[in-house]
Order: sequence, then structure tokens, then C-alpha cells
Amino acid sequence: MSKYNMRFSIKQLGAAAIGLLALASCAKETSESYNEIERRSLDAWMKLHRPELLGNRQEARGFSYYVDVLEAGSTDKADTLIAETDCWVQYEFTARDLNGNVCMTRNAVEAKQQGTFTRYTYYTPYFRYSGSDYTTLLEGSYYALREPLTLSAEYIAAHPDRGLKNGMQARRGTELMLYLPSSLAYSSSGASSDAGYGGQYSLDANRPAILHIKVTGRVSNPLAYEGEAVDAFVESNGTVCPVEKEEDSEKLASVRRSLRDAEEPELPDTNADPFKYTWYQAVDTVPQLYISHVYSPGREPAVTYNWKDTYSVPYFPYNESMAALDRKINDALVERFGAGTYKGDSIRSGETVNVWYIGRFLDGFIFDTNIDEVKKLIYGEVQSEGSAYQYEVPEEGDTSTLETIYAWYYSLPQLRYGQWAAIVTTSSYAYGAAGKSGGSSTSGGSSSNSYLDYYNYMNYYNYYNNYYGGMYGNSYYDSYYNGYYGGLYNNYYYNNYYYDDYSSSSGSTTTTYSTEIPAYSPLLFEIYIAPKEE
Repeated sequence: MSKYNMRFSIKQLGAAAIGLLALASCAKETSESYNEIERRSLDAWMKLHRPELLGNRQEARGFSYYVDVLEAGSTDKADTLIAETDCWVQYEFTARDLNGNVCMTRNAVEAKQQGTFTRYTYYTPYFRYSGSDYTTLLEGSYYALREPLTLSAEYIAAHPDRGLKNGMQARRGTELMLYLPSSLAYSSSGASSDAGYGGQYSLDANRPAILHIKVTGRVSNPLAYEGEAVDAFVESNGTVCPVEKEEDSEKLASVRRSLRDAEEPELPDTNADPFKYTWYQAVDTVPQLYISHVYSPGREPAVTYNWKDTYSVPYFPYNESMAALDRKINDALVERFGAGTYKGDSIRSGETVNVWYIGRFLDGFIFDTNIDEVKKLIYGEVQSEGSAYQYEVPEEGDTSTLETIYAWYYSLPQLRYGQWAAIVTTSSYAYGAAGKSGGSSTSGGSSSNSYLDYYNYMNYYNYYNNYYGGMYGNSYYDSYYNGYYGGLYNNYYYNNYYYDDYSSSSGSTTTTYSTEIPAYSPLLFEIYIAPKEE
């Protein structure tokens, strides 16, 4: 298989378009290709509706498209071109048909205007791999972000404030409007979403599309990127106790023992005593997986986090400060479960514990919980009653029957019955490079359907090893994954999720939602272990 075919194997290019048969019948030559018909049709549309862009026609592997550069992007030399190396790209995104109707968007305000906004949806930029041999970008956006753009002199002169030049390439801050034939867009699949990322309309198969893209970031090493995010979060919310070493001072060793083993650990005051720590590394040999044994919603002062980049949309419940939302959650948790205790029995292998939890991204967004009071606060409804997650603690080293993420496997055995704790982890012990596709399904009168992302998660997953083998084929990454994460990224693991779905119903139908977890997402869990049943 050629690199070109591998890159876009999820598309079936060249398929006949039923909706354009009439145009084909009018062609002078009956052997005229579908691609040529599309080319002439898009050219005619642009000439009629966007004539000022005719000089910005781009050629890409036998196809053509048009570009309107709204912003050239950052002038900071540190902001490397997207095409300079293989990387991951963060970008805002909206897709429309040629009438301007929105069919997909990552923008909360646009989704609200379209009537498709949901509180279960995580409205953040896409995070997609862009490499020379493989990409998870839509084909047209891949070319626009990685290849030099041909811009006419007249167009450049008409927009002196945009910093444009012929042959420019995309970088952070670049904002584009792309006019794509279906061959470079959604081809025979079309585009739609029923889980918050959609619009009022869907894009039919074999139809041109308008894509609005703004690059918000570029990451060359996603593992290091999320690791830095985890370290920054824990450092801004306490301090990390160093991994235990033989040369530790007696004072440090004593404090470590008292915090780890005390019946009632004190809330650390690092200003008063630098030898008190909030976070512990769950396992000495497992980096960037931290536990806070002193977390409790009932502490005074109440636990609120210092969120570095707060999730913010102008709609309930994230339209108020995250600290205010944290306090409401704490009050609800204390009323339901109490402040917790550190005097309970230790959790042992083979036991089954009842776990109540809140799952959050490091910007504060709650992607999952089984606690009804928190559902009411966040979603404004409790359509499916939550129940404790029953976690069977495996024997140490036995992951053959593991039903949850590795962060829980390493962390939960260190807790006690009746205890609160907070856990922070990189995606290496959560949902990794594949993430988890969100969506909705409807039952009781209509068919089930998860949201249509514009690339196929499983297709990306199939190339996961190829990506790492080519990009990070060195001893450091081999040992990093094989030593720490052996067996982590496998098909069984990615098809076993512990979290609940959420449901809403109308008439005789019930719609169940699950929230998207993007690739390489570090996570925060607030966990309560129910008291041991006698």
C-alpha cells in the first residue's frame, strides 16, 4: 500500500456521486471523470459566490480547492511551522455546506445557536496527528496545514492587515476558510453529529464542504506535553513528596511515614512546613500518577483547585467561576457521604469495593460521575440513577481481568474503606493515544447512532504502532512503553470502560450520552471508597 493510500485509507475516493449524475449526462465526453466534474462544479460556484478567491486555487494530488486566509498566524519564531516535523495539531473547527449551514462544530456558542449544545459535550479544539507518512486530519485540511499556500497578489494587497504572503505555511494562530470538493472532505460518508458537535443540518455524501479552521497549538511530543500539564497541576495544588530514597533525611522519612500511615493526615501547609506534602507518587516506578490522601470535600477551608486553564463556556454550569462550582460540589458530597475517615480497614487483593467518583479533565470539566447530586449540579438532570462502581481488586501484578484504567489498578489498593482521595494521571494510565470517542445512542423507537467524528478512531488505532515505530523508534521510548506500560495499549483494554452513560428521554425514546475523551488527556479523579460492609 502506498503512503498516499495509507494516509487516507478511510476514504473511498473516486466513487460515483448519485447527486451529480445530471451534470455527468451533460458533459461533452461520457468518459469524463467524477473528479473533473467536481472540479468544474466547484470552480463555477466559486466564480459566482467568492470570485475574490479564484486566484487562491490550490492543487493537491490531482484535486483542487480554494482557501481564504483570515489570519496568517504567529510571528514568534518559536512557533514552528506545522509541516516542519511530524506533530499533533490543536485547532478549532466548524464544517458547513455551501449554503453556510453548520453540520459540525467544536464551538459551544455556535452549537448553542444551532440548538445542538449539550452539557455532556466537551467543547475544545480537535487534537490530531499530522505526519509525513500518516495523518488523522481530514484530507483537505491536511494539505492546507502542511503545504505552502498559493495566494494571488491581488488578494494579498486587498488584506494588508493579515500579514499574508504567497507560499505561506500554517503555524499557531493561522486561521483558514477552506472550500473543499467532497474528494478532499467527507466523500461518500457525509458529515453529521447527534452528540453536541453537530448543527441543524447534516452534510450529505459526495457534497462539497466549507471548513473553518484556526490552529491553537502544535505539540511535537504529546507524552511530554501532558506530563508537564500533570506536574504543573499537582505543583499548583500542593507539593509532591519525592520518591523514597535511602539517603532521605530522617525528618523527611518521618513526615512521609506520618502522612502515608496516619489515621488523620493533616491538610499540608507548605508555607509553614516545606516537609509536608499533598501528593504521593502511587508507585515509585510509575511516573506522573499521583494520589492525594489528604483530599476531602469536608475539610476547612474547603478543597478548591488552582486550575491553570479553566474550562469556560458562557453556559451553565461553567459560566461561573470554577472555585464556586467546586464549593457546590463539595457541599453536595459532604451531605451525601460525609467527610470520610482514614481509620477504615485497608483494601486487600480479592476484595470488591464500592467506588463513588467524579472524573475531570485538568481544566475542571466533569466528563463522568456516578453521583446523582453531582449530575444534577452539572447536567441539570438525573436521567439515569447512579450506583456505586463495584471494583474487584486484582492480585498484585495480575491485569488479566482488569476492567478499569491502570490508574485505578495502581491507586485503589493503597486506599482505605471510608476514605476520600484524589488521583491525577497522565493518559498512559487512562485512555492513551486513542482516547475515547463520545456520542449518543437512542433506543425505544429510533436507531442507535454514535456521533460521527470526521476521522475513524479505529483507523487511527490500527496505525498506532506504525506511528510510534516510525516517529519514536529509539531505546528511550521502547523502554518507556515496554517497561512501564507493557500490555497497556491493546484492543481488550480500549474496549473496557468503567464509566457510566447519561440518558435523556423524550416520549417513548431514551437518548444515552457519553463524553469524548480526547487523545493524550490527563485526568483527575475524586474518589470515595464506601465503608466496608459488615
